[in-house]
Order: sequence, then C-alpha cells, then structure tokens
Amino acid sequence: MTEESSAPIAWDRRSLARWLLTRTRTVLPPLGASILFRIVGLVSGAAIIGLGTYAAASALGGTLSLGHVATLLVVLSLIKAFARYLEQFFGHYVAFKALATLRTYFFRRLEPQAPTATEGRRTGDLLSRATRDIDRIEVFFAHTLGPATTAVIVPLGMGVWLAAAVSVGVASAAVSCWLIVGLIFPLIESKRALGAARRLRHERGELAQHVTDSVQGACEIVAFGYEHRRRAEQDAWGERLRADQTTLGSIVALRRGLIAADCAATVSAIILVGAREVAAGAYGWYDLALAVGVVLGTLPAVTAVEEFSADLDQAFASAARVAQITEARPATPAPVRPVPLPDAARWGEDECPAVRIEDVTFSYAGGLEPAVRGITLDLPAGSTTAIVGASGSGKSTLAHLLARFYDPDEGRISIGGVDVRELADEDLRAAVGIVGQRPYLFNASIAENLRVATPEASDEHLLLACQRAALDPADFADGLDTQVGELGTAVSGGQRQRIAIARALLRDAPILILDEVTSQLDRETEAELSAALAELQRGRTTLIIAHRLETVQGADNVVVLDAGHVVAQGSLLDLAGNEQFRALANRD
Repeated sequence: MTEESSAPIAWDRRSLARWLLTRTRTVLPPLGASILFRIVGLVSGAAIIGLGTYAAASALGGTLSLGHVATLLVVLSLIKAFARYLEQFFGHYVAFKALATLRTYFFRRLEPQAPTATEGRRTGDLLSRATRDIDRIEVFFAHTLGPATTAVIVPLGMGVWLAAAVSVGVASAAVSCWLIVGLIFPLIESKRALGAARRLRHERGELAQHVTDSVQGACEIVAFGYEHRRRAEQDAWGERLRADQTTLGSIVALRRGLIAADCAATVSAIILVGAREVAAGAYGWYDLALAVGVVLGTLPAVTAVEEFSADLDQAFASAARVAQITEARPATPAPVRPVPLPDAARWGEDECPAVRIEDVTFSYAGGLEPAVRGITLDLPAGSTTAIVGASGSGKSTLAHLLARFYDPDEGRISIGGVDVRELADEDLRAAVGIVGQRPYLFNASIAENLRVATPEASDEHLLLACQRAALDPADFADGLDTQVGELGTAVSGGQRQRIAIARALLRDAPILILDEVTSQLDRETEAELSAALAELQRGRTTLIIAHRLETVQGADNVVVLDAGHVVAQGSLLDLAGNEQFRALANRD
C-alpha cells in the first residue's frame, strides 16, 4: 500500500495562508511574541504623539505638568524602542526560519517526485520557484501576520479608550477613519493587483528560464548569429514585467493618495466634532489635542494594511507557484508500511538479490502507446542480463521502472521477492545503483562528486574506488581536489564515466544498472573502460542497457526489445544465427 496525496487544492488566499501556516507551524510561538511587542510599540508610539500634543496644549489648562509629560515621554520612548527591537528580532527570526523550513520542505517534496518532477519542467523556472519565489514569501511572515493582527487589536483598543476618556463622537470619527484606511482602501483594484502580481511572478520565472537557456546555449546562439533575436525575446519579457510593475505601482499610488486625503479629513472631522463638545464644556482643548495626537499615532497600525497588501499579492502568487510543486502527487508514492528487504544471507549467490519483472506494462504521461507492455523477465542473483534494441524500444524504461523512477501501470517488479513499491526509498536506493550514459557531475571537486554516493568515505576509500575504476588522480592537476566544472565540462567523457563508475563502486549496491554507459564514447575509450565495468559488475545482479552487441559480450542472458515487446532472448551463442535478433540489436 502506498501513501496517496491529498486532492488538488484551490489556491486562493485563504488556502495559501492556511498552507503556509501549516507547513511552518514551529514558528508560531515566536510569531506571537513579535505580535505582542508590536502592539506594545504601537501603543507606546500613539501615547508619545498624544502626550506631545497634550503638552503643546497644556497651557490651556492641562492637568499634568510639563515635567510629568517629559518624564512620561522618556519612559514611553524607551518602552517603544525596546518593544520595536524585540518585535523586529522575533519577526525576522520567524521570517528566516520559515523560509528555511519552506526550502527544506520544497526539496523534501521534490526529491521523491524525481525524475518526473524535473524532466518535464524547465530548470530556470524551477530554480526561480525554489529561490526567488520562496524569498518573496518572506513578506507573509515578516510584514503581514503581525501588522494584520495589530491592525485589528490596536485600533479597537484605542477606540474604546477614546470613547471612555474623551467622547463617543471623537471615537466614532476615529474608528470610521481607521476602518476606511484599513479595510476599504486596500480592496481598491484588489483583483487587478492580484492578477498583475501573479503575472509578474510567472514572468520572472519565464525570464529566469530565458536567461538560463541563453547562458547554457551561448555557443549555439553565437554560432548561428541568434544574438539579436535572443535579446529581443528577453526585451519582450522585460517589457511585460515593466507593464505589470507599472500596474501595481499605479494601484499603490492611488491607495496611498486616498489614505493621505482620508487622514487629513479625519483630523478635520475630529476637530469639528471636538470643537462643538469643547464649546459645550464636555472637556478641554488639551483633551481634544490629546485625542488628535492618539488618532494620528494609531494610524501606522492601520496604514500598514495597505503597505503590505501590494507585496502580499506577490507573496501569495509566489506561494501558489511553490505549492504547485510541493503538493503535486508523487509519481512513486511512499509505502505506508514499508517492507524490509530480506536478509542478505537469503539472497543467494554472491549475497545479491534476484530481480523479477512480471507482466509489466507502462505508458508515459501523454504517450499514445505503452513504452513497454506485458514484459516478464527474471534476473537471477549474481547474473548479468543485457537488454538491446533500437532507440525507443523500451530499454531505458525498464531500467527506470526497476529503479522506481516510475511505477508500472500493470504488473510488478520485485527485488528478493519484495515488490519495489513496498520498499522504503532509502532501502531501494541502497539496493540499486545506476551508471548512466550522461552521469551528472556537480560543479565541485572529484572527491565531492564521489562522496555523493558515500558522504563518510575516507580519502583511502576514494583512492581505492578510483583504482578499481581505472581512474588515476595523478592525471588531474589537483588530484581528487580537482574541480570538474559545471556539468563536468572540465573532464573528458571517459573521465566522467570513470568518476561515475568509482561512485557506483563506493555505493556498493547489490543490484547494478548500466544504462548505455559507453554509448557517448569512442570505441577506444570504450575498450579502456571494459575492465573497470567488469570490476563494477563483479558480485552484483546486473542489468545492462545497450545498442550494440559488442558491449554485452559477457552477459549471461540477452533480451531484445522492439516497440516495447520482448522479441528474442537467450545467450549470445543461442541467438547468433537469428537474423531478426541481429537486425534489431544493431539498428539505431
């Protein structure tokens, strides 16, 4: 039984906010502390402005002396400064911790989906989601949750205080202003702003992909004189970005202009209401001055809503792009109750397991015909089985199914009698090693690339693996510390394959897949690698994918595929006279 992911989610703002808080629930306690200190800081700031206006009006009959006001201002300033520091400390701790958590979650969810999650996607756009989009989500944690909460609590508290300490009329005028600024103005053109924000995030991903393609394809661009057209394409994406940024900017400018006008109108309204009440003897001018100061001092709590709303649209657009990846259903769901592999002593010859491919049919997404259909094969423990055939016949598909990059539509594949779908990922990866025709080398040293297989391997283990793979560190300027360059461009094709073989030797998996290992090499280099490959296969159940018969001379069993079907199998000697076998095995 495997773990099924949840049904697709409609990514509106509410579901995105819930998703973000669920994935980062560990940051909620410090987030609460940040909100608490923000409330203290805002109230202190409002009190400072209120007392300042009170002091200016105290000559008209204030009950507090200027000395008392000055003392209170100093104390409140210290409280505000301390609260501001703690708010910022906890707020940014929350933001950066949440981003680190989301990046880890992104990779943890992406890794089980590979290679299906990456094969059909553009690397530049995927990189943009993992970096720029996750960075953009910082707005939600550092500049949204705290301001949104305090935009409710602080004005509500201040409104109650104004009603009790000054008058209901003044409190009503203030609350009306705060509601307009905090609730109505941020909704102006909100759909248009959200649409522009979503387009902006998409366009940034497209631009990142375009730049990635341009850098990686620089030689082809120059060779074919495509520079002007390529720059024009990039300019077009830049123009789309500019248009959507202009849209967002104009909406923000409109909102903030209205907020400034509303604030001026509110002060005027409070003075008009208060003047009548002062004239009626309800309270003094100094009390009205205090009320005006408090209202102005509370405005930052509500204007923050508009300040974060424009950026919040982009944060939600980025969150949706990240969630589309992380919440996608894995092509190979993890088993709910993993079954352990049998003890190595029960595997048989050379302590490696047998593999059985039983009535397997599989189609790629969007494929019109199955890539393989109804295939049944046995790979005895310690044997070498070669699969040959034309390109597109299904050879690599079988290898990928055995490695569980995909799950078959029908049938099953078992290792040591256990269905691969019932194995934990770590057990399966430990049991199956792969050397492909284009092994990926990280832009790091040879030693670091080797330690991908076994991070704790000592230098002695690395040298031994290199020796068995016929890879001589002395051939490189800095030995094992030599940098291989991006995509391994600083080493030759033969050296790249030897590094991959040494890496597989370090992994020491009991099942080995050699997928067209020498297809990209000339025959001389291929011959040089034959001894290293023979060493790699020793004591393992091996599956070899190949085009040419001469690359599988040592195989115990040869299987010929054509259009996803097994059309012949047996030893090379058994099949030597089969013309159909020779035609299929050598056809490109």
